[in-house]
Amino acid sequence: MEQNQEIEKQPIGSLFGTINYYSLDDLDRFVSAMGKDQALYCLIQSVHLGFQKQIFSMQEIEVLSKCLRLIVQKDEK
Repeated sequence: MEQNQEIEKQPIGSLFGTINYYSLDDLDRFVSAMGKDQALYCLIQSVHLGFQKQIFSMQEIEVLSKCLRLIVQKDEK
């Protein structure tokens, strides 16, 4: 008996823990086609990841937190 097994494609990498890519061509296309919204999303996600991994000092966290609040508030208006 043959069993049809569906093989789920696994990403080869993840950007900032939120954006998966399945080939280097996918990554290149993402970077090449990136617009302002995607760029802002990547920056915000990179800062969130930095918070999670505790790579910033307390002073840097305070400054970055304020920056994110200002950016998000400005975009919501």
